Amino acid sequence: IFFRITMPGKRGFGLSVATVDEPEKEKPDLTDYVSLGGSLHLAKGFAVTRGGVKGTKAGNDQFLSLSVADLEEVGRFGKGSSGSVKKVQHKQTGQIFAVKEIKLGGDRHLDEISKELSTLYGNKEGGKVSPYIIEFRGAYSLDGSVFIALEAMDGSLIDLIAFKKGIPEPVLACMVKAVLSGLTYLHKTQKLVHRDIKPQNLLFRRDGTIKITDFGVCSELESTKAGANSFVGTVTYMSPERLDGQQYSFSADIWGLGISLIQLATGEHPYDSLTYQQETEMKFWTLVTHLKECPSPVPVGDFSAEFRDFVARCLHKDKDRRDSAMKLMDHPWITSHTSGEDCMDQLIIEQWMGTLSQEEPLEDNRAMSQTELDSALDGLVDGF
Repeated sequence: IFFRITMPGKRGFGLSVATVDEPEKEKPDLTDYVSLGGSLHLAKGFAVTRGGVKGTKAGNDQFLSLSVADLEEVGRFGKGSSGSVKKVQHKQTGQIFAVKEIKLGGDRHLDEISKELSTLYGNKEGGKVSPYIIEFRGAYSLDGSVFIALEAMDGSLIDLIAFKKGIPEPVLACMVKAVLSGLTYLHKTQKLVHRDIKPQNLLFRRDGTIKITDFGVCSELESTKAGANSFVGTVTYMSPERLDGQQYSFSADIWGLGISLIQLATGEHPYDSLTYQQETEMKFWTLVTHLKECPSPVPVGDFSAEFRDFVARCLHKDKDRRDSAMKLMDHPWITSHTSGEDCMDQLIIEQWMGTLSQEEPLEDNRAMSQTELDSALDGLVDGF
């Protein structure tokens, strides 16, 4: 049994269910990309070798040396959109890295690797480094996989609501300010739509640092007025125009941020009750129908008028009416809870995180069930 999603036009798509004798999957032909020495040659001027990664940016060759012999695995972090994430220690320096393995399975994975390396390299180029984007430590290839090394963080924002039924507004505003700074950099400097903004891709350190990660599904736009059409990312954080097959742009990331905000503030994804106990196929269509026919979700609970207005500005169904990341940084909800100094905002986050050390995880934690729903729905539309 398999699901097939089709797009009859730019304004919607259909799904059919059929039973077939599934043919054996052909092993992807990567000979055009892999040299005799095992180097993987990618678009955008990148070559990943057993000893490191070489990239060409602005006409200059750069090489970051890194190999499996340099690293020792000391644990695991979990999974990103493209593969598993290991916790490793660099033998010479003692630094802890997060190493994401992406198994080569065809053009799609090659595209993901190219996008991730391009974004991470771009964040190191010409002094344009953003402190709100995860830092790149290197990459290497081995046995049909590419391993991308990133700075290690302590967790994602989804982990925090396992301890508290929602993050307090003053703390959440400081976190969101950092995310908005990262999005402004991606949108204005890199001309990138992240396309998978969700709590799992917003990382924290215990010192209050917040960073955006997972750039394997980014889309590069030639200008701030350009648009994209492809269907990738996590379904439950997708904007209406994306689910409807329309052209989208940077405002799609703002929608994902708005949905994430409701989840982080209330402790529950706004669509949890909507799809409760439904089969995967029905969950998908319930979500699509709800986004098309019903008002945008709102935070349920005792929240300030400023917070409600901020969320509403993120979740306009009309993509052209959503505020930009830069404009949202000047919203009263942000300015009333944050300072002009990142260190002070980080201190607020750090102090709040310190209170979690005495907390036990909540028994009624829906973070895991939401992750399972995301995985099921993403599997349903995989390859669309």
